Amino acid sequence: MLAFRHKRPLQTVLVDKQLGPKVDAARWGPSGRETVLKLDGMRERVRAGMEKVDENSAEDLKVTLVEYLSLLHKTSVICAGISLTEAELGFKWSDAFDTKAFGHVDNWTFERACVLFSLAASLAFTATHRDRGTAEGVKLAAADFQLAAGVLDMLLGELRTSPWKGSPDLSVDTISTLMKLMLAQAQKCFYEKARDDGKSNSMLAKLTAECAAFYQEVSSNIAQAKATGRPIAAMASEWLDVVEWNRLLFDGLQHYYLSKVHHEAFEYGKQLSRLTFATNKVGEAVRACATASDVLKKQFIDAHNKCLEEHAQAKKDNDLVYNEKVPPFNTLDKPQRMAAPLVKCILPPALADPACFADPVPAPAAAPAAPSAPPAAAETPTPPPPAPPIAEVAAMGVADEPPPPSFEEAEQLGLDQLIGMGFDREKASAALAKAGGSVQAATDALLNSK
Repeated sequence: MLAFRHKRPLQTVLVDKQLGPKVDAARWGPSGRETVLKLDGMRERVRAGMEKVDENSAEDLKVTLVEYLSLLHKTSVICAGISLTEAELGFKWSDAFDTKAFGHVDNWTFERACVLFSLAASLAFTATHRDRGTAEGVKLAAADFQLAAGVLDMLLGELRTSPWKGSPDLSVDTISTLMKLMLAQAQKCFYEKARDDGKSNSMLAKLTAECAAFYQEVSSNIAQAKATGRPIAAMASEWLDVVEWNRLLFDGLQHYYLSKVHHEAFEYGKQLSRLTFATNKVGEAVRACATASDVLKKQFIDAHNKCLEEHAQAKKDNDLVYNEKVPPFNTLDKPQRMAAPLVKCILPPALADPACFADPVPAPAAAPAAPSAPPAAAETPTPPPPAPPIAEVAAMGVADEPPPPSFEEAEQLGLDQLIGMGFDREKASAALAKAGGSVQAATDALLNSK
């Protein structure tokens, strides 16, 4: 499986220093300048993240690149109308294929295109480092390759309308070829999973036919690029050769699985014809990958050995048992591909989210000051209610307290107390009157008179 190098920013860009003072503060408020300043910091994070990309840092780099793309869009909207040329602000990025080439353009869309390219490279890097020896690893690799193709497809849209000419790697031809390669490798992942899951020979024949068609198209594009000196031809030969090896391999494998379909249908002559072609074509792939690593070379050798074994058995069976006529290979039906493609360009969810490229919101306009109210006319203070007469105040008491007894009632009460103590009524009345109504003084006088 193949990945491709990242583009790398080659200089520190001081966007806030060069553009910040020119931001329309009345339109954007303090947040406008803050966004521009954040862009400088985020771009430095991008630069640092690309210093060394490995399995541990690749995931973080993908997140950083998406965040930078979102912030880049907002900044370009805030700075719309500000000339980058007059501000002497340009973006310089390396070429992914030619170490001596680079692009330097004073345009926001060039910066965006370079970041998209590097995001696709990060996804391809992750895909090639998945463990395809496990079912989960194959699924994740297929997903990453399709996401990389989705980003490259988005980049194609940028390039077709771009007013600038960047580094050689940012050409429609190159990006289109890389996108098709990502889809070819995603399709290969689907084949590997189906093979390991023991799917039918008919299904495997169609899956390998899809792979063969994808790799054929990519290989043709590369061959044309080499003939005309187009940018992707500058890729390392070791990288370009892998595409050709896979083209040969899957051209053979599609007929290998079709030979099994013929065997299931008791078509032994056609089986042998297919197997002869498959064995020869996979043998070409083995010879072509002689300089490959031992791990990669083993995949091709194992496939060739299977073809050899089955071809030898099929020829023996047909010679001794079936004696069917072996038709010329070019008279056989062409392999059938899938009715609907299994792989497609998929945009990463973060980029598909409308919020990622939503325009920044201008600062709200200051509300006009409300007219001041006229001074109110001086009001005559309301006088307090008149105090009640003193007699009424004296008569006021606690609501639950009974009024004091009248003089006659008090006198009768005192007389009853004296009679209750055993004194004579008349004597008690006379003593009480003489004591001025004091029960205590009347009692003392009555006791002393005995």
